[in-house]
Amino acid sequence: MISELEWIKNIAQKIDQENHNLMKKHMDLKAQYQTQENDREMLLKYAFLLFFPIFYFHSRKEKKRDFEKSTWAIWKTFKWGYEGRWGSGEKKR
Repeated sequence: MISELEWIKNIAQKIDQENHNLMKKHMDLKAQYQTQENDREMLLKYAFLLFFPIFYFHSRKEKKRDFEKSTWAIWKTFKWGYEGRWGSGEKKR
């Protein structure tokens, strides 16, 4: 009976020690996960701050180029599309 009690006590101590080790490992993994999440967030912010101006100004440049093309097309239409009327500089007859 005493040997069974000691055997159960040893098993309980082993389980308690294993539980302690697993809790410690869990806390370490949780800290690593939090660190990785913070790193990921920082990298996303850095990438946004680095690439947003490039994309923003590139799109603005494209819009400006499109505006200039459309303005040029309107001017060409005005200048050469209405020959003999009011856009060519010729006098009306």
